[in-house]
Amino acid sequence: MAKLKNFLSIYLIFIGKSVLSPLFPYASLRKPVTRLLILTSIFLHANLFGNSDSLYRLIAQSDDDEVKANSYLKLSTMYRIGNPDTALWMVEKGLEHALNTKDKMLIADLYYQQGLVYRTQRAYDEALGSLIRYHELKTELNDSSGIANSHLALAKVYKRKEDLAKAFEHYFKAAEILEEIREYYNLVSTYSGIGTVHAIQKKPERAEEYFLHALSFKDQLEDTNQICFVLNNLGGIYNQMGLPEKALPYYMRALKIHRLLEDHRSVSGTLNNIGNAYESLDQFSKAMDYFNQSLEIKRQMKDARGVLVSLINMGDLSNKLGDPDLAIHYFNRADSLARKVKSFQLRIYVYYGLAASYKIKKDYKKALAYHDLHAQMKDSLFDETTSKQLSEMETRFETTQKEKEIELLQKDKALQALEIDRQKAQRNLFILGFGLVLALVVAIMLAYQQKRKANKLLALQKKEIEDQKEQILSSIHYAQRIQNAILPEPEVFKKLLPESFILYRPKDIVSGDFFWISSVDQAIIVAVADCTGHGVPGAFMSMIGNSLLNEVVNEKRITQPARILDELKAGIIRSLKQSGVDPNNKGGLPAETNVKDGMDIALCKIDPDTLQVEFAGAYNPLIRVRKNTTELEEIRGDRQPIGIHHSRQSQPFTNHRIAGNPGDMIYLYSDGYMDQFGGERNKKFSSRRFKELLRELHSLEPEEQKSKLETTLDQWQWKRGQIDDVCVVGIRL
Repeated sequence: MAKLKNFLSIYLIFIGKSVLSPLFPYASLRKPVTRLLILTSIFLHANLFGNSDSLYRLIAQSDDDEVKANSYLKLSTMYRIGNPDTALWMVEKGLEHALNTKDKMLIADLYYQQGLVYRTQRAYDEALGSLIRYHELKTELNDSSGIANSHLALAKVYKRKEDLAKAFEHYFKAAEILEEIREYYNLVSTYSGIGTVHAIQKKPERAEEYFLHALSFKDQLEDTNQICFVLNNLGGIYNQMGLPEKALPYYMRALKIHRLLEDHRSVSGTLNNIGNAYESLDQFSKAMDYFNQSLEIKRQMKDARGVLVSLINMGDLSNKLGDPDLAIHYFNRADSLARKVKSFQLRIYVYYGLAASYKIKKDYKKALAYHDLHAQMKDSLFDETTSKQLSEMETRFETTQKEKEIELLQKDKALQALEIDRQKAQRNLFILGFGLVLALVVAIMLAYQQKRKANKLLALQKKEIEDQKEQILSSIHYAQRIQNAILPEPEVFKKLLPESFILYRPKDIVSGDFFWISSVDQAIIVAVADCTGHGVPGAFMSMIGNSLLNEVVNEKRITQPARILDELKAGIIRSLKQSGVDPNNKGGLPAETNVKDGMDIALCKIDPDTLQVEFAGAYNPLIRVRKNTTELEEIRGDRQPIGIHHSRQSQPFTNHRIAGNPGDMIYLYSDGYMDQFGGERNKKFSSRRFKELLRELHSLEPEEQKSKLETTLDQWQWKRGQIDDVCVVGIRL
């Protein structure tokens, strides 16, 4: 054993920082050689001769502030989870010695550790203070990785404080830096954190999107605790979405890895999640068994917040088992603990559970009291979040304005001081020059006053513009509600076509794309239209098109697709007063009556009994992918729009017939998906990629197809803006 220790000590002296860094992540000494020797000494004491005892011995024996500071830092990391009070004392002693060294990297690491200890103690304001100092030092050192890490740590504290607006801000700042430097471990944590905030805000689809994006880095990280965190969150989102059977495999995979790593805290949390899933599946005995396993581990670890979550879960489950008295017992214990740990959000769940318990007992007075208390606290939480967001944006704007004003005043003061100095220097030599200088000062002051007046005028004009913008946006949002009311309800679509999906993403608040469905004489008519323009102009056209389709199909009972488009085209020309005269309007109707707007459209008729499909299109095609094959068939529409067509003489639309088979997929779509710019070279997604994507996903369930289309579009677009409305409808025959 002695030979092994000697060999290891010699080996460590030569291998240098590349090996020591992952073993001792806070090492940050001034000179590489000194750093190597000091860290080697600390490592050998800590790992070969007894961990904490050897570090205490090293502190007592050394006179080097750097050695003492690093040793205290190492001790603090060892005590942080089990004994945070001791860890805090250790890190404060480390700071005393580190400040003597003036080593900013070492001081920053100690402030970071101090912030983590405060976070463990739930002293969140103190944690923010330490982490902000860590961020300032990393910024001074221009350390991109450290800056990103500071934003990530701040986001986690703000999330625990339930200040979701600030948490979002720091998560996105961290993501921006981490994407540039490709630091995968913290990227997983960052995107998982964003997903968690979305989950807290009851936005499961957005949370799922970010968790799946975090999981995409698993090949770089393999199955670490970080990936387990994402697996647990994905399971939680699927459980929240009412898909517990989809959540369980993620939970079980995470539990297996946590147990292999002997991570008891994570094992406890995952057991609790599995209990939730079994509860959703109405397997109550299994659920209670997993909750009890989780609670026992949390009690052993003295994890108050974890115990609180388990008590709430067991109370909910007791209500479902028809034992409200046991549920009240669990909820009362949870209420006492929630007040102790100061968790406003978890108390909301406690009061909701108590209201349910007393309702089961038919004690309606208490049930109503707890229901009202739950509603008041819930409203208060979201009102507070909204208020914080508005206050933050307002404070940021006012601070920027004040900084600009102060900068301007400082420049003016400097000019005045310079002018006075010049007057004093020249007064004795050039008496006449005094008058000229005085005149110059007066001119500067007059110019300054004029500038202030101009700034006030600009401020007033800016206020008027902002007020007008707010009025316009309010009107557009009202128009959005009207447009949404006109579009078919998803329930109606699902009733007529159970195995279908709709991907609908307006570029702006309102859309020029729209989808339409109707059932006439036992036939189902489906359309996807792309009107000229997007935003407000496109929305006007979409409402006209929707109205005309209702008139042609539902009132006139025309069901042949080609005839529907002929009628629709005539209706658009008539509604917009379009003419067939010279497009340059020479000698024709007035310019305002010669509107050339219209729409492209793909429209099909489906016979649910025979599965025969009829199709007609104005520019837009229909795509069919046969079941269990990759055979893709594109049926093109006619090369003329729904509206006036000056470049060629209008012809009747062509009616196509397709013999459908059970399981075939039919797709109707606008060009917005294919025209989206993105990817590494910022090119259009293209029709070719779109068709290849449909080949890959056509065998999935419709909702999974929609999710895959959305994820692919988001990854392709990434941070680039959406350039057009997007509408894709998929139907399984």
